[in-house]
Amino acid sequence: LAMVSLLLSWIPGAVLAGLPVLLRVGLAIILTVVPALLWVVIFMRQDRLAPEPREYVIGLYVVGILVGAGIYRPLVDLLLLSDWGQGNAVLTGFIEGLILSVLIYTGVRLTIMPTSEFDERVDGMIYAIAFALGIASSEGITLVMGRAVRSYAAVVQIVSVDAMLAVAIGIVMGYVLGMLRPGRANGWLVLVGLLGGGIVWAAHGVLRSTITTGLRSDEHTSELQSRQYLVCRLLLEK
Repeated sequence: LAMVSLLLSWIPGAVLAGLPVLLRVGLAIILTVVPALLWVVIFMRQDRLAPEPREYVIGLYVVGILVGAGIYRPLVDLLLLSDWGQGNAVLTGFIEGLILSVLIYTGVRLTIMPTSEFDERVDGMIYAIAFALGIASSEGITLVMGRAVRSYAAVVQIVSVDAMLAVAIGIVMGYVLGMLRPGRANGWLVLVGLLGGGIVWAAHGVLRSTITTGLRSDEHTSELQSRQYLVCRLLLEK
């Protein structure tokens, strides 16, 4: 992923801008999904003693995408957490982490945990990571569709960081889920997991704001150039 980001940094922006819109968006979405799928494959290969059904893991990843687009993002937008982030990115990330942790816990608890496949502690991590990566992928796709993509390198960096943090929060919540059994929930243990997820995701706002400086610089530059053009035109007309 680092090599892909570096390669895209070397490609002139004019070359990427010259591609058809559908091709650019398709390329950006592929680069958004690839990091998450790489992490899913890595953790599935580590589960060798009693491997989980691939259709369960991939299915939960897809469910995570749907939950991210249909619940997580609308809820964050409803609470206007992006506006809060302008003042305190750490607090915003912590609150988003709590929301994300609740969704991960609920998603795994209501789908895979009651089944016979959930029989080891590591299973909680596998499924929680897959679900969290699905939400991270939906965030990346939202990023791509919500703004004009001028820096593919920045997109790769953002989604890579999101994927790594999603793995981290999936490990925290997955460990909690692995310690539980259906019908034997310990409220204090769940609370510790939720707070741990919030702490992990608190770094999200800071890291993303640092990386998106490069993504937004192109937009700022274009706006500045447009203003300069208008000023010059008015001076020439006068």
